[in-house]
Amino acid sequence: MKIIIYILSTFCLLGCNSKNCNEIPLNFKTYEQAVTEVENSTFKFKEETTKSSSWIEDANYYSCDMKTGFLIIETSSQKYIHKDVPIRVWQEFNNSTSLGKYYNRNIKNRFQLYLEK
Repeated sequence: MKIIIYILSTFCLLGCNSKNCNEIPLNFKTYEQAVTEVENSTFKFKEETTKSSSWIEDANYYSCDMKTGFLIIETSSQKYIHKDVPIRVWQEFNNSTSLGKYYNRNIKNRFQLYLEK
């Protein structure tokens, strides 16, 4: 029985309600909608940081083309989403000695996702 559940879970991870990253809308009404769309889509490249900081609990990077992508930063109170983050910036962030310092100096206010009006 456990094997069947595992197989079904795997199939759903690969296809149930999952969109191809090229199908993600260009505009969002809320940041929560953007995060949900990104997290529930299939990407060519997805990576999670193995580090944390005093205020960054988790960080995930999603890319369709291995050039730019979405970066989602999770804190204890909310998630922040950034758009068009170059993969090089993700790699530098992920390899930095301080995620928070790198984020504040190189990502914050530079790769903003704007909501539709």
